[in-house]
Amino acid sequence: MKNFVTLILTTLFIVQCTNEGMWDQIAMVNPAAEDTEVTVTAANTKLNILQGSDIIVASTGSYDFGSIGTSLSPSGSPVEFTLSNTSTDSAINVSSVTVTGANAADFKVIQSFTGEIAAQLSASIRIVFVPQGQGSRSASITVTSNDEALQEYTFTVTGTGNGACAGPFNPGGVKRMFVTTLDSYTGNLGGVTGADRICMLDAIAVGAGGCFKAVLGHATDRNLNTNWIMQPDKEYFRIDGTTKILTTNAQGGLTNDGSSPCSGAGGSYALCNSLSTSGHYWTGLNANWSVSSSRTCSGWGSDASSVKGRYGMANQTNNLALQGTGGSNENCNNTRRLLCVEI
Repeated sequence: MKNFVTLILTTLFIVQCTNEGMWDQIAMVNPAAEDTEVTVTAANTKLNILQGSDIIVASTGSYDFGSIGTSLSPSGSPVEFTLSNTSTDSAINVSSVTVTGANAADFKVIQSFTGEIAAQLSASIRIVFVPQGQGSRSASITVTSNDEALQEYTFTVTGTGNGACAGPFNPGGVKRMFVTTLDSYTGNLGGVTGADRICMLDAIAVGAGGCFKAVLGHATDRNLNTNWIMQPDKEYFRIDGTTKILTTNAQGGLTNDGSSPCSGAGGSYALCNSLSTSGHYWTGLNANWSVSSSRTCSGWGSDASSVKGRYGMANQTNNLALQGTGGSNENCNNTRRLLCVEI
C-alpha cells in the first residue's frame, strides 16, 4: 500500500521524510518564481525491527552494546531483536541475517531466523558482543526478506572493548569446565587466542557467564610453564557447578602418584568424573599434561590433512580424556570440539 503527500513549496526545499516506512523518493525543488507542487510517493515497509519497544529505523538506526571486556573477559548478555511483520494481510519471508563491516567478528548472531513471519506476528534474533580489541567497534546487521518496499533492512551495531579479563567471575568459588556444543572446528583455530574466543562465545550461548579459555597445549603460548589457564590446587566442576571433574596439582595439572583425590577413579591421571557423555575435543596434550611436540596442528593454525593434532575424549576419566585412543594422531582437517575452563 502506498501513501501520497502533496506539498506546496515557495523556496528551495529538500523533501525527506522518516517514518516507520521508507520513502521511495527524496526531492530537491527550486520553485523559482511560481509555487511548485510536488508529489512524493512513499511505500510502507512491512518489516520493522525493534529492540524492546524501540523501533530501529532501517539504514539510519543503531544499537549500542555499551562497554564490554575483550574476548578474554566476561561479556555482555545476548540482546534480543524482534522482527515484526506489521502487515495486516500478508506474510514476510526472511531469507538471511548477516553481519558485515570492519568488526563483524565481534558481533555474533547466536540465534538467527529464516522463514515466514505471518501477518501481525513476529520472530526474534539474538546477538552478542564479544570484542576482540579495545576501543570503538562497529558492524552492520542486514535482515534480507521479500518485503517489496525494503528487501535489505540494515542497521548498525556498536560497542566498546574495554580491555582484557579483569579477573575471575566467581573469585574464591568453584571453577567450571565444559565441552563446546554449538560447532565443531578444524585445527585452524586462529591459535590459542582464537580458541579462547570460541570458548567465550559458547559459554555465553549456554548461559554459563564467567571468563573461559581453551584447555589447549601450545609449545610457546600455552603450557604448564607459560600462560597456563588452570589454577594450582583447585577443584574443577562440570558446568552445573556440582559434578567434580578434577583437582589440580601445584602446577595446575594432574599427578600420577596416587595422591590425587580421584586417583582410583580411572587409572593414571584420572578424572573424578567424565566431562560429558560424548564428544572429542582438541587438546594437543600428552597424558601427563605436557604439550605434544608434533600434534598441535602447527600451533592451532592449520587445517591440512597432512598435519596432525591430538584430541581428548569427553566420556573418559583416564588418560584418554587428554590424548584419545591410539595417541589421537588426528588429521587437522577433521573437526573436533574444544574443552573450555573457567579462569
